Amino acid sequence: MNHLVVKRPDFKFAKDCLNALKKLELKYLIVENFFSDDELASMCKDLKALPAAKYTDVKPGFTIFPRTAFNIANPDEPVDVYFSAAAQITDNLKKFVNVDVAQRFHEVFRDINNNQPVEVLNGPNDTKFVPVNFRLMTPEVGAKATSLIHNGANVTARCVHTYQHLRGLMDFDNQLSFFCIVQNCVEGGDITIYDFPRDEYPNISDFRYLEKDGKRIDLETTKDKCTVHMKPGDLIVFPGGQLWHRVDIIKKGQRISLGGFATDRYSDNNWFYWT
Repeated sequence: MNHLVVKRPDFKFAKDCLNALKKLELKYLIVENFFSDDELASMCKDLKALPAAKYTDVKPGFTIFPRTAFNIANPDEPVDVYFSAAAQITDNLKKFVNVDVAQRFHEVFRDINNNQPVEVLNGPNDTKFVPVNFRLMTPEVGAKATSLIHNGANVTARCVHTYQHLRGLMDFDNQLSFFCIVQNCVEGGDITIYDFPRDEYPNISDFRYLEKDGKRIDLETTKDKCTVHMKPGDLIVFPGGQLWHRVDIIKKGQRISLGGFATDRYSDNNWFYWT
């Protein structure tokens, strides 16, 4: 599977990666040492100090901070509720986490986008989405969450209420996914990316089989995939809106990642990111 590995801050071989990823000319980009060991330790310490009320429960063993645009508990809530919370979090994220994580992502996206700015996604009335969030997973998640094979279009399709004012402007179906490993679990938790584009293989059954021209593909046994073992501090960017992918089942320990999504605007191809 075509990919690129670079070390921060040396991006001379990673120019225009956002467009290459969207066109599937590149299947994934790894940026090593995106965060230092000291920064990772600081983030873990800050996350442990957060009161439970600051986290949003997605499923047993799976919590996030801050919450995403899609409210698992109430997908029909008024958009003002999310954007009010987003404004507070965006303005005060450094109050909860001492490392300026949003700025770091802002810098790396600029560097792999030919030095063109990549901004936090705009919502209605000059509001902004939360830039990135932390995802904390334990073995309790089991097969019901981490092993579900999906693509990003599955996620944004569930966020129509929040994104309805933007879907005609932004290419949500072909968004990129990105995340950095803050803390690895002891066993499991790797990202597996399948070499099956959503447009060619749009249907999945039992979160395991793809079908095309009467042929059934078993995603558990296919060789057309790449499992990437990332070290703490590594960042991956890949076309999660187009390629089927999964996070392997977490069998032992806690996995903490930090990331979100990125896409471009139809009118001018400017890039934005959010969670």
